[in-house]
Formats: sequence, C-alpha cells, structure tokens
Amino acid sequence: MVDFWRCHSLKAAGLPTENVSLVLIIDWFLDRCRTAVNVWGDAVGAAVVDRYEPSASSSGDDEIASSDGDDEKKETASSESEKAESEQS
Repeated sequence: MVDFWRCHSLKAAGLPTENVSLVLIIDWFLDRCRTAVNVWGDAVGAAVVDRYEPSASSSGDDEIASSDGDDEKKETASSESEKAESEQS
C-alpha cells in the first residue's frame, strides 16, 4: 500500500517511478539511522537526569535502595559488632 502511494506521488510530480525500490531501500536505511540516533539521545538524556537528580535516600522516601552493596556491608558490620558485644558480656 505504501509503494502505491509513493509511486502515485512520484507520477503526480512528474518523476520517474522505475527506481522506487532503490528509494525504499535508502529510506529504510536512513530510517534505521534516525532511530538509532533517537534511541542514543534518549539514553544520554536519561543518564544526565539520573546523574543530576537528587538521590532517593536524601529525600527521605522509602524507595528501592541502590544495589551497590553498601546496605549489605552495613548489616554485616552491625551484626559483627553485635556478636563482639555479646561475647564480651
């Protein structure tokens, strides 16, 4: 259906329709390039927002904690200190 309308538009403008397939191939490739640039731009924008947005822990909200392992280190250190205190008592 798209080919029909493109050919019809080319005929209406007085342009040759013999190489429509070549135009479609080039348009397909350029469309993929535009999409890749769009996705890359969205990813960069998300990274910038993530970088400069205040962290969730400073706002006091109960949101998902970051997965950098700091919480596990704190829990391990507190459990080790509790064990040491109980052994001293």
